Amino acid sequence: MSTDPGALEARPLFAVWGNCQAEVIARVIQESPGFKARYQHAKLPPCYLATSGEVQGWLQAHAPKVGLLISQKLKTGWRGEAVFDTSTLHQASAPGSRLLRWSDTYYRGYAPMMAYPVAFPRVSALSDYVNIVAELAWLHDRREDMLRLYSDPGVIPQETVLSIHETALRDLAAREDDCDLKAAPYLAQQWRSGRQFESFNHPRRPLVVNLVNQALDHLGIEDRAPEKGRPTFSRGFGLPAFAAFDAILDAPEHSDGPGPFIMKGQKISAEQYFSEWFQAFDRLGRDKIEADLAAHERNQISNMLLSAVARAWNIPL
Repeated sequence: MSTDPGALEARPLFAVWGNCQAEVIARVIQESPGFKARYQHAKLPPCYLATSGEVQGWLQAHAPKVGLLISQKLKTGWRGEAVFDTSTLHQASAPGSRLLRWSDTYYRGYAPMMAYPVAFPRVSALSDYVNIVAELAWLHDRREDMLRLYSDPGVIPQETVLSIHETALRDLAAREDDCDLKAAPYLAQQWRSGRQFESFNHPRRPLVVNLVNQALDHLGIEDRAPEKGRPTFSRGFGLPAFAAFDAILDAPEHSDGPGPFIMKGQKISAEQYFSEWFQAFDRLGRDKIEADLAAHERNQISNMLLSAVARAWNIPL
């Protein structure tokens, strides 16, 4: 890599536009010396937090010098203003600039009980997600059975676990079919070697490195991003998998029982975690919990999991 200040300053810009995954892709790709020698970073805020004014300011300050845009696949008009569209950013970039796209890389194979709530706002004090099996347990007063899912791998049949992984892989492959950077081929080979996600949309470093190295291949850069390095996402949160989904891995996370629940950097017991969630469900009320669970039952992965749990608990779904 050149150390000449003039050469470094003359490098074209690159930007990564997308959700929270964009920041880690931008960070990891700069760990390639060959990439660092060719591009300098013009940082964009996360697409879901950016204001139109912030993006307009970025376009005016940086876009004419951008030679590479790596963008999450975003639906045209997704936020109601054209300024947020990938095409707007790319068309404003330097003539001949490259565009590489990846799909929002979320994968529910490891922890299918977690989902975004549908019938009520996110309970941000606890999590952006909701545990749909906890909703079922709250509705049927099965708190102890809920906790057992984290310690007993026999509650959920192995064939259900495998079917959920197969469906999650198929869904991911379909979403990214028209993308340049694809996670599904890597996951198809590696999902069983060990957990590849912190949560369903926070991939761990090996998967991000694989996506980044695909981008480097597209750019003809031989220097790889290192396999080892800073974790992609903070360990300030952590949700253990159900025992059945952990036990099937070649390298289980918690072979001696469920790991800690981590919220805002604090380790808490499973009992405390679900006590807080059940109190939140109490405040939300039965109608909202039933409506949320009914909405999730329409999703194939959620339905497979909920049906398996309901059979194990001998309750209706």
